[in-house]
Amino acid sequence: MRAIHVEEDRVHIVMSERTFRILDQALNNRKHEVPLKVISKKEIVRAHFNFTYAAYAKRFGDELKNLFGKLPEGVRLEGYQPEEIERETKDTTAGYAPLHKYEIKAKGRVSGPAKGVIDFYDRLEHNALVELEEIELEFQG
Repeated sequence: MRAIHVEEDRVHIVMSERTFRILDQALNNRKHEVPLKVISKKEIVRAHFNFTYAAYAKRFGDELKNLFGKLPEGVRLEGYQPEEIERETKDTTAGYAPLHKYEIKAKGRVSGPAKGVIDFYDRLEHNALVELEEIELEFQG
């Protein structure tokens, strides 16, 4: 389960069909004691989010490439082409600050089944080198 949007008197929650059935039955059994009710239900068919990352040390670049190389089943990367540069020596930029000896930058979109996309997002949001946009859900019908 994951709460994805909270308003004053409403909460949007992503959960499995099985969990929904259990929760719905429990709320129906206690409707006079628990002032909660399901207003609507939508089936999620896919999800996606955009990301960017940048690192200036080979170790971090390798970690990022490894992380994005191990996607959950059914999840795929779109528009992902990391740009990696390794320099022999630290060059300068016309007398200004020196260029990094190593750098990697990438951007793209992660898409696929909602559970896999959300699980991967959860792994990425703990990495300070990765900037994430919000997850967008695609619903049935």
